[in-house]
Amino acid sequence: MQCADKFNEYHCHSKDQLSPLVQTYCTQLEQCLQRSMTGQQTKIAVGVYGEIINAFIEPLTLKSMVNCRLSTVNSFHLIKYMS
Repeated sequence: MQCADKFNEYHCHSKDQLSPLVQTYCTQLEQCLQRSMTGQQTKIAVGVYGEIINAFIEPLTLKSMVNCRLSTVNSFHLIKYMS
């Protein structure tokens, strides 16, 4: 957020009307803005991927617990009747 505030404060939109020193500073602020946007996009993408993975795992968890329990019980019964 600081990058955007300073970018506006120094009127970096119109670089051609600024002194060379301020133009250099505006270029640095522009790079800072791009890094900030990339970081925000990364956070959003990670959040979306996390939700997608959770959407697949949550329903499977209950099913896999039930299947595991049934398999264990069936295995014990099978071993019991075979001996």
